[in-house]
Amino acid sequence: MGLTLPVLLFVPFFVAADEQALPSSPFASPLYLEEEPPELRTLGLIWMPHVGVEGVYPPVESEPEEVLEEARGLVQDLRGGADWYAVAAERSALGNGDKGSILGSFAQGMLSGDLDAFLFSAEIGETGDPIVTERGVFVPRRFETWAGCRLIKIRGTEEEAWELARSIAKRARDGESFAALALDHSAHPASAARGGAWSIFERGSRDSLIKLEVFKSRVGEVTGPIEASGSLYVVLRVPPEELDPELRENNWIRVRVLALAYDGAEPGLRPNPREVLDAMDLALDLRERILGGEDMGRLVKTFGDDLSSLSRGGDLGWIHRTAPKNSAPVQRMFQARKGALIEPLNGEIGIVLLRRER
Repeated sequence: MGLTLPVLLFVPFFVAADEQALPSSPFASPLYLEEEPPELRTLGLIWMPHVGVEGVYPPVESEPEEVLEEARGLVQDLRGGADWYAVAAERSALGNGDKGSILGSFAQGMLSGDLDAFLFSAEIGETGDPIVTERGVFVPRRFETWAGCRLIKIRGTEEEAWELARSIAKRARDGESFAALALDHSAHPASAARGGAWSIFERGSRDSLIKLEVFKSRVGEVTGPIEASGSLYVVLRVPPEELDPELRENNWIRVRVLALAYDGAEPGLRPNPREVLDAMDLALDLRERILGGEDMGRLVKTFGDDLSSLSRGGDLGWIHRTAPKNSAPVQRMFQARKGALIEPLNGEIGIVLLRRER
C-alpha cells in the first residue's frame, strides 16, 4: 500500500494558520522570530488507514475499530522491542516505509495538536499511543534528529575496490583508528584530511543510502561498504559534538519580504486598487533603491502591504526548508545566496520582493 501524494502534501499532519498560537504570514507559517533557529525534533509515523480513506492503493477494507485494535498491538510490540523499520516497511501507508516512515524534522508549532504535543514531550525512541483521526490511525515515535558521520570513500566498484573496502571496514571494526584509515585510504581529500569527518546529518523524510544507514546504526558502529554513485563507502556514526559545527546540515534561512498588493490578486495582503503593472513598476523601483543602499525594513514599513510582517520591516524570521506552509516565492530563497535580493515575483497574492538575510 502507498500514498499517492508526496509526504509533505498530506495536509492533516499540519496546523492551519488559525489553529496555532505562533505568529504567521501569508508567506510562511508559523514564524520563528528569535535570534537563533528553534529546536528541531524528528517524528516517525506509521499511518494505518481504514476503509473509506481516499488516496490509498490498494484500497483498505478494514473497519476503523479493527485498525485501532491492530495499532494498539503494534504499539505493544514496538515498546517490547520490535524493529520499527521492519514494522514500518510492512504496515505503514505513508509512502516511505522502507526508509523508516519518517515524517521529517519539525520545530514546535509546525504539526497538528496531537502530533506536536507528543513530539515535544516524548523522549528519543519513545513510541506514543495510537492517534485516531478521520484519515486513519497514526502510531508515532520520536527519533534522533542529528547524527555525526565519518566516511572513507573508495573509488570504483570493481572487485578490487570491494576487497579494499571490506578490508578497511573490518580493520575499523577491529579497532583501528578510523581517522587514520581515512587519511591513508579515502579518495575524498577534504574529508580525509579531517580524519574522515563528513557531515552532521539532519533527519529527513527522504533520506537514502549513506545518510539512511548512518541513522539506522548506533553511535560507534561501522557500516559498509555502501555502493553509491560509482564508488564504495565505509562510514562510522559518531556523536555530533565530536565534529566541527561547520559540518552541520543547515536547512534554516532567514528572510525579509516586501509585498505589494494589486487589484485582482488573491486575498492575503492589505487591499490596494493599483493595477498589477503599477505594482510591478513600484517593486522594480524599490529593488533599485534597496540595491542602492536604502534600508529595506524602512521601505517595507512605508510601502509594504503584508500587515503580518509590517511592524518588523518584513522580517519573516527563520524558515525551515521542509516547513509545510512555505509559499513558492519563499521556497526559492533556499537557492539564493546570503544577502541576495531576488527580482520581483508575481505571486498569487501580490508582487513580492524577498531578500535572504542569513
